[in-house]
Amino acid sequence: MDLDLPLVDGELNQEPKKPRRKRPRTAQIRQDLRKALETAILAPKCKILPLFVRKDGVFSENLYLILKQLNQPQIHSFLKLNTFALKSLNNRSRVFMITGAPDAKPENLKIEFSTKLRARVMDNIAYVDNLPLFCTAERLSRRAAIFGRVVDVYLPPPRKVPQKHAMLRGSLKVNHAGYGFIQFTTSQAVKRFCKRYIANSHLRRHGRKTRRKRIRAISKSQQQLTSQPELEEEQDPNDISPVYESVPCLPEPDDDNLITSNYQQELLSGLESGLESDYEFNVKKFKSVAFNLSNVSSSKEENNEISLTEIKMPTKKKKTRRKRTAIGEAVSLKVLFRGIQVFPYKAYRRLKKEYYRLKRHVRQVYTIKADIRPPNGGESDTSLP
Repeated sequence: MDLDLPLVDGELNQEPKKPRRKRPRTAQIRQDLRKALETAILAPKCKILPLFVRKDGVFSENLYLILKQLNQPQIHSFLKLNTFALKSLNNRSRVFMITGAPDAKPENLKIEFSTKLRARVMDNIAYVDNLPLFCTAERLSRRAAIFGRVVDVYLPPPRKVPQKHAMLRGSLKVNHAGYGFIQFTTSQAVKRFCKRYIANSHLRRHGRKTRRKRIRAISKSQQQLTSQPELEEEQDPNDISPVYESVPCLPEPDDDNLITSNYQQELLSGLESGLESDYEFNVKKFKSVAFNLSNVSSSKEENNEISLTEIKMPTKKKKTRRKRTAIGEAVSLKVLFRGIQVFPYKAYRRLKKEYYRLKRHVRQVYTIKADIRPPNGGESDTSLP
């Protein structure tokens, strides 16, 4: 017995699904390959440079031969890329170029780069000083990548790191010596990085002293607010002195004082908990000066005395100049570079060379002085200053 089952319209129009082909996701692999090739080509001590053949101002060699010399853990993924994926690196890098026919096999492709890149390697390195304690090569390269493409970051290991805070001894581990070297692909990126780093070098990065200053300013303003009512009660009615009144469009002074005191208490509680605020302290409010004309006599002499004696114009406090501590005679290389923020690697090498030259010159001068000194003058001192 045949049963007529109702058919749904969707089942009639439904076609058998074809297996969808998925493209291999090679974007990250190509990005890693580009970075590995740029690092190997632009390294100060290039190990793959003897493998290249120089001709007409261009270094060229087989791509697969260079890839096998990189010693990367992802070498098998690099060798699996097809011709189209390998040649697409030309759109991602300006350091090298992969040449070959579109239908050529990956084994027959060649890699080329200009000889001028090797001549300008030292111009693409920047020296950075005063690094934070928890700075790493990854964090530094991530911040430097804003100004250009970063090739490599080198942070020398520390010899001995003295801990200033006793509570951090044993718990804080610093993996760098406080300075480092950043290598970019172009010299323009080095100039941009140095310019912005120097512009921000005056900023305090830790904020311990600013926090104390803010708390001090808040407590000082609170003392001034509490002392104002007492001064108003002690004022005599016959006293001819300037009376400071608020601007009519502003609220009453009592309410204003309450608002500011409450706001400053909230700020103080926030600062004690470790938060920061954008509140500006010591803001000068301009108040209009008015006189009680009913109590002022009409004599000119009294008016002149009042204007000369009791009315005092606000004066700015002179800033005390910091007395620069005299640099001692003995200056080590660490002390010399401590205050320097950032500059190109060429300047770093030139300063280092000049420092050692001056040190040798000073040593020679002191030995000559010790030899010329008369025997009755005392014992000769050949030590450095």
